Amino acid sequence: MLSGGSFWLFQMNIITLKEAEERGLNRYYTGKPCKWGHYAPRRLRGQCTECEALRDNSDYSKRYERRPDVKRRRENRVFLVKYGITHDEYDSMCKAQDYKCAICHSKDPQGKRLSVDHDHNTGAVRGLLCTDCNLALGKFKDQVSILETALNYLKRNQL
Repeated sequence: MLSGGSFWLFQMNIITLKEAEERGLNRYYTGKPCKWGHYAPRRLRGQCTECEALRDNSDYSKRYERRPDVKRRRENRVFLVKYGITHDEYDSMCKAQDYKCAICHSKDPQGKRLSVDHDHNTGAVRGLLCTDCNLALGKFKDQVSILETALNYLKRNQL
């Protein structure tokens, strides 16, 4: 007996992973069931689409994501990989800045945690910024000359 994804049997040709990659497809169909018995296409680097849908809709994943220890471990990995700091170092930076933005000295108006500002060339962490200040620096491409030009423009055109 075929599981719920059996309609794919008649809509997809049986191809290998290598053929799917060569054709630039994002999924392929092997004609064989996954380990859970679903006859459904598979993603190039993942599980069958039915297993994926079940996982995304499962109550388990939602409960798991809400656990504070899981969230902290995930954030710690992000901080280490992207910025080379631990979550504890981030927390101590927040405390040193009185939980305020290093530029405008306010808490993030959007209610988000402070963003880690870093030099895109060296990767060195400069400080913690609110969302608005972080986006502003990004828009000015972290270039002092552009920021000085903008400052002069504002001074010249003050009302």
